[in-house]
Amino acid sequence: MSINKTAIVQKFFQLAGEGKWDEVEPFLHPDFELIPATCQPYAGAYRGLRGFQEIVHKIYNETYELYEPTVLEFTEGPHTVVVLISVKVTGKKTGQTITMDLVEALRFEEGKIRSIVPYYFDTKLLVEL
Repeated sequence: MSINKTAIVQKFFQLAGEGKWDEVEPFLHPDFELIPATCQPYAGAYRGLRGFQEIVHKIYNETYELYEPTVLEFTEGPHTVVVLISVKVTGKKTGQTITMDLVEALRFEEGKIRSIVPYYFDTKLLVEL
């Protein structure tokens, strides 16, 4: 029986955006990890719900004045959902605002989100903000 991974990701994004962490946790595989690019100010591996909450805090509260993602499209494969996102970002260091696309690859295992790997169009520009 196949699952609708896109619907899972949509609900996951909605709940995470609302900060409903108790409702987010069931969507995450026990070995969940989020791995941003090593050049990002929040580089590292973030594991489990606590790790996910930590990177969300770093992005939204420590690194940027504004981080406003808009989902443009979902593409679903056998084990992955790829999400095209446009993000508007204002840096804390410069106050400069940019908009750029990024792709997030959400890999599934046992019907749950096992990992998220974001691919930004211009990571250097984000670091300079």
